[in-house]
Amino acid sequence: MEEKAPMIGRRVYYVSGFDPRGAPYYHGFFAKQLNTFIERTGRPLALGSRRKAEQGLLSRWQVREEGSGNEHVCDLDYCFLHWDDIVRRSWMRDPLRLLWSGLLMCRYYLLQGALWRIGRMSYPVALCGLAPVIVTLLTVLAAVLAAYLMGSLARAMQLVAPLPGLLAFAIALGVTVGAWQLAELLGVVWMFRGMQFTRLLGQCDDGELRQRLVLQAKAILELEQGEPAAEILVVGHSIGSFVMAMLVAEMRRQPGFAAIAPRLSLLTLGQSLPFLAEQASAKAFHLDLEELTREPRLPWRDVSSRDDFLCFPGVDPYGCCGLRNPPPAYPEMDLIPLCQRQGLTSHWQLIKGQLGLHFEYLATAEPERSGGFDYMELVLRPAMIAAQARPSLA
Repeated sequence: MEEKAPMIGRRVYYVSGFDPRGAPYYHGFFAKQLNTFIERTGRPLALGSRRKAEQGLLSRWQVREEGSGNEHVCDLDYCFLHWDDIVRRSWMRDPLRLLWSGLLMCRYYLLQGALWRIGRMSYPVALCGLAPVIVTLLTVLAAVLAAYLMGSLARAMQLVAPLPGLLAFAIALGVTVGAWQLAELLGVVWMFRGMQFTRLLGQCDDGELRQRLVLQAKAILELEQGEPAAEILVVGHSIGSFVMAMLVAEMRRQPGFAAIAPRLSLLTLGQSLPFLAEQASAKAFHLDLEELTREPRLPWRDVSSRDDFLCFPGVDPYGCCGLRNPPPAYPEMDLIPLCQRQGLTSHWQLIKGQLGLHFEYLATAEPERSGGFDYMELVLRPAMIAAQARPSLA
């Protein structure tokens, strides 16, 4: 007897930020949050294994509620959309190449006023954008000073040449390597790479990503035709917020989109849409944003926080680039507190904890600490299975 395919309650398509770690990391992160959620709520949820699907364009894992009396219902089908391989190919590891490309990028952000425009929208983001430049300058100054002091000490000890020069070079190299490792640890280099990638996208160097998103848009429509879900949620986190916008715009352009539109909604978390939208050269992305405002508008909720210095809290991605965004306000924006989730009480703790805070949107928390938003609660709330029978837009 042929096994009956399970009904899908909710399907989430998740677009990560500029992160090379890919599906294995996010499956593990999801599993950890799910265990915390189960301990808090007592719901008998079971997480399935991770598997690649749709010609490797996405990875899937499922969550079922045990003892629900209906073994043919999958409560959550979580689909991680792959673009992490593109990130890895863009992930410069050579410090000298990264420094050279950074100097070219600084011409835009510093000399052409982009950082000033960004600062008017969110000054913490602008300060974070300055961090790689400041760290680089401080590293050069520290390396030069350390080399000078070591060379002077070596000469005072009357060491014969070329020992003073070699020692000066060694200490300068040590300072530079140590600064690089510290910058990697604090996420400064990661942020620098993300800015660089965003700038290249704004210069219309997005061919590989665009091709991937076309394939993923078609794969999503085919999956929803073969295994329809009652509710569909597309989520973009961090830089993945503008990748998500590009993807959904491409989905809207595909034949067959009308069949899933009534079941589809959007969610952006810690979004950085203005980072790309403010670039005048990002014409293709501006067209994507305009596509999303066409009727029928998809429900779109944006969740961000003023505690998160790596996002644009409450900033209209349309207004920042002069695009028309007819009322009502779109997307619907929610500001939540994040510090209380991790118990951060000082400015220094807030600064040190920025990377952790930026991922806190994807976590679960006690209701009194959640700030009114719990991602696990959102994706695991019961779906209306009957919604699968809703008529499509014609």
